[in-house]
Amino acid sequence: MINIFLFMYNMIFVAILPFLLLSLIFKGFKNKEYLKRWNERVGLVKRLPNKKRIWIHALSLGEVNAATPLIRRLQSSYSDYDILVTTTTPTGSAQVKKNFSESIEHFYLPYDFAPFINIFLKNTKPSIGIIIETEIWPNLINISYKHGIKLFLVNGRLSEKSMKRYLIVKPIFLDLLNRFTMIFVRDHADAFRFKQLGVSEEKIEVTGNIKFDMEIDKGIYEKSAKLKDKLSGKFVWTCGSTHEGEEEIILKIFSKLRDEFKNLFLIIAPRDPLRSKEISNIADRYKLKSIFRTAWDPNNHLQFDLLIVDTLGELLLFYSLSHLSFIGGSLVPKGGHNPLEPISLGVPTISGKFVYNFSELYKVLYKEEIVQLVNNSDELYSVVKSIISNPDKRALMAENGINYMKKNKGAIDIIIKKLKT
Repeated sequence: MINIFLFMYNMIFVAILPFLLLSLIFKGFKNKEYLKRWNERVGLVKRLPNKKRIWIHALSLGEVNAATPLIRRLQSSYSDYDILVTTTTPTGSAQVKKNFSESIEHFYLPYDFAPFINIFLKNTKPSIGIIIETEIWPNLINISYKHGIKLFLVNGRLSEKSMKRYLIVKPIFLDLLNRFTMIFVRDHADAFRFKQLGVSEEKIEVTGNIKFDMEIDKGIYEKSAKLKDKLSGKFVWTCGSTHEGEEEIILKIFSKLRDEFKNLFLIIAPRDPLRSKEISNIADRYKLKSIFRTAWDPNNHLQFDLLIVDTLGELLLFYSLSHLSFIGGSLVPKGGHNPLEPISLGVPTISGKFVYNFSELYKVLYKEEIVQLVNNSDELYSVVKSIISNPDKRALMAENGINYMKKNKGAIDIIIKKLKT
């Protein structure tokens, strides 16, 4: 059955490939980085030296940040191996370069078309492949298996909704999952759902979430200390990874709260920095003075109401300056984003209700009084106001968060140990 499915899948890919390439060109008009190294999207990567190699695939910025501590451990534990990282987006690519410079190789992952994947794997020749979170690409998995690559799924997650969808094609999906050497999952709920699909218990290992093992660079604290001095006397509210539709809500609330809390200062870091001008225009409508991160000179006196982060890779820095954070992609149905970055820094955190990408995690964080969840803009206003007014509540949320992070570290230790067996 799997062979028939893969044949049909590749035939469909032939039909949609022109549209994928047109989409790439269209994205290139908005962000020229999409057109750079376009050859990698069709598998035409340079031939790498014939050495032992570990390949890690991390979709985008968030996955790269999650994978970074694991990659560093692999560099030390497998010092005789080269490391290759693939991403799908330019933001992921930029973060790989920022985190690792030239110490590893980076390519864009090719489209999941059999000839492209074959060329890519022949030119890179990894012996171990690690896929971060649940990126199930049929050709990638099947051809990697045929090339004798040991495949591992790390931070595997499977929502109830996804499981029900995959159950419809269970024989095909199970065949693909069985081509992984091991599936490392975040929690017992994910493990249960993979078992429901028929994956054997011996192939599944509950490791915990690798995002709890995140490392905060000392440079972050050094930069933060300098910037905090410039923001002295301000109550800093940072809204990270925001999406279209959320900034309007946030700026309306901020404008209203400023009447009562004169020292309130807002930082907005959109998921897509290319939307920064759009956010600035919204701020103008509310008669709020904004400045872009690229134009901000911290040595000058603060003569603006909010900072718009039009750069990549600095969100952790701005969370470190904050007294309160909001996680975007959650007031609109985008599934939410990783809340562990501000939590690890002891920053009280708020999220909207659309957190289906991290539903189990948010349930625990809410129960442990680490994160406040809101259903709409009115609730967000009330919760932000309440937290600003209540330093004891902020201190409790911060302490609970730091303790929870410490308690749940260790996923990478388990993964490295299992990789070596």
